[in-house]
Amino acid sequence: MVPGPSRGLPDRLVFDLDLGPGTTVVACCRVAERLREILLADGLMPMATTSGSKGLQVYCSIDTADPLAPSAYAKSLAQQLARQTPGNVTATMAKAAGEGRVFIAWSQNNPAKTTISPYSLRGREHPTVATPVTWDEVSACRRPA
Repeated sequence: MVPGPSRGLPDRLVFDLDLGPGTTVVACCRVAERLREILLADGLMPMATTSGSKGLQVYCSIDTADPLAPSAYAKSLAQQLARQTPGNVTATMAKAAGEGRVFIAWSQNNPAKTTISPYSLRGREHPTVATPVTWDEVSACRRPA
């Protein structure tokens, strides 16, 4: 058997913020702001993008020697936010757990997972684009439109 390509160490941390039923991008922006505060306090420089779908993504450049550390860190932050505001945030993928909440998809940090990159098109009948947004734009989001 020929070995597959080796993966390098992760250099990016990603949080995919998905809208549960009954939520809007406004709720997603509030969760992104909370996540940003924690990441900044931990010495990281978070950047936000639209997902090209309904939610947002928050990225950080990282430097780690442990390929499992980003996933464990992301999971702990998602669980922390879910504990603090269980009516607004969930870290559990189950559909029932997402009703009226923003799901923080921390598992995107698994080396086997893929995440859309900024400026990438979504393959749909009417393609949409994952677009970087400023934190001022995230903060200014007050209406779903």
